[in-house]
Amino acid sequence: MSFDQSTLPKKDDSLCESRDAISIPSVIRHSITKSDEIDLYDFQDTSDYAQQLENITINHSAHPQNWTTWKKALLIFLSTSLQAYVFWTPNFYSGVQSKVMEEWTLSSQTSLLGQSMFCLGVALGPLVLGPLSDLAGRKIVYVGSLTIYLCFNVSCALAVNYPQLVISMFILGVVGSTALGNVAGGIADLLKDEHSNWGMYMFIFMCSISSIGSPMGTAVSENPKLGWRWLYWINVIVGGFFLLILAFAPETLPLIVVERYEARQKNKPVSMIPKLTFKHFFKSTYFIFFMALKIFFTEPIVLSLGIYNGFVNGLLYFFLQAIWPVYSDIYKMSDMAASSTYLAAIPACVILLWLEPIQCWLYRRDKRKNRSLRPEARFIMTIALVWGFPIGLFMFAFCSKPGIHFIVSLIALTIFDMADYHIWQAMLLYITDSYPSVSASAVAAFELPSNLGSVVFIHLSSLMFSRMNVHWAAAVVGFASLPLIALIYILYFFGHRIRSRSKLATRYLIRLNS
Repeated sequence: MSFDQSTLPKKDDSLCESRDAISIPSVIRHSITKSDEIDLYDFQDTSDYAQQLENITINHSAHPQNWTTWKKALLIFLSTSLQAYVFWTPNFYSGVQSKVMEEWTLSSQTSLLGQSMFCLGVALGPLVLGPLSDLAGRKIVYVGSLTIYLCFNVSCALAVNYPQLVISMFILGVVGSTALGNVAGGIADLLKDEHSNWGMYMFIFMCSISSIGSPMGTAVSENPKLGWRWLYWINVIVGGFFLLILAFAPETLPLIVVERYEARQKNKPVSMIPKLTFKHFFKSTYFIFFMALKIFFTEPIVLSLGIYNGFVNGLLYFFLQAIWPVYSDIYKMSDMAASSTYLAAIPACVILLWLEPIQCWLYRRDKRKNRSLRPEARFIMTIALVWGFPIGLFMFAFCSKPGIHFIVSLIALTIFDMADYHIWQAMLLYITDSYPSVSASAVAAFELPSNLGSVVFIHLSSLMFSRMNVHWAAAVVGFASLPLIALIYILYFFGHRIRSRSKLATRYLIRLNS
């Protein structure tokens, strides 16, 4: 593949080009930086590919970041909507659980395996689908994984025994994780760093929309004309609609977009299927997997944030399990009304929408003040909002009583969700800012304990509510959250010192973004 040199900026020996001028798949970005510190694997086969990437800058007329605003907005809306669609499945499972228990005579813990195996699949899937989307393109991964997702929804709907349902749910989590791992890369394809927070906010907002799965699961499973299996048929119908749109959506990976543009300009045939050898993909996946493990065990920033987010992400499923002992048993709500309380995540994210411009202004002010981009500036508002964790948990624990109106507990849940979603967004941006050369591996290392925390809390919360009253069950996790607040303060005030001792964190970030 050749490029029109007139579209490219002149090279200079000085380090003056901004980092966001180069859109490089993070799987092979390390081969371009030529860092002596990243010597995990020899990537000789990617050298030509890496050389091509050096020529792809946002100055190229075909680069996705130069597309019209409406086109980029529609693509971001489409990809983040897929996140809401995929992740309403583990949320609706709480409404399915009792029906599954009755049909196959299961214990409470066993009946939760379908939900927990989905979350386990989500934890493992990005280790393969992440590098694949960076090499073969976003579109082929979206379409391929969604096709498999639809097939195993059919398997769930037609399950003849519980093991078939559990295995199918695990595979749904693996292939459905493309909605989690692929979106971040797609946002980076379309938006510059200074605008990436809005794309990430849309991603977080759609995660909150997935909470509609809770009332949807109750409504469908309790309808005598439908039943719990119809939830999976609904997934097939909605997923078919997404598959049709994604089949006609444009590719956003800059390398493929520019390559096809150059081929059309020279009247050459355009390949719609990227050329990717199995050996090339295997090496890239090998690098992502083992680099993720290396980062997880050697980078204290990623390890601590991953464990922190694992605890917090698990609490979302803790509240999902708390719906029934609080709103059904204490407030005597119907199952449909009780499951609808989980929608408190949506107003939480709407409130965060109004706070987002403040965080953007504070971030830009910090950059002007320090004359550099500090990843720690992502936590300016977080040092205040992080207190929403214990406040929300303790309010929920001690205000969920018959003598106190249920709206108080819903306010507590909303406060918790505000803290949760904001800090999740801030941590993702902080990690991608701190580890741009190996961002796919860093995010994979971060998300692994995050989703494993969900697996643990799905079973732990059920056990806690069966042996403790709801007040002390919520209070226990509230007390456990208090030491974690210190982590955000440590990273905000001392994160630059921690990064300066890291072999992988960006020591050159200030020069590249000055």
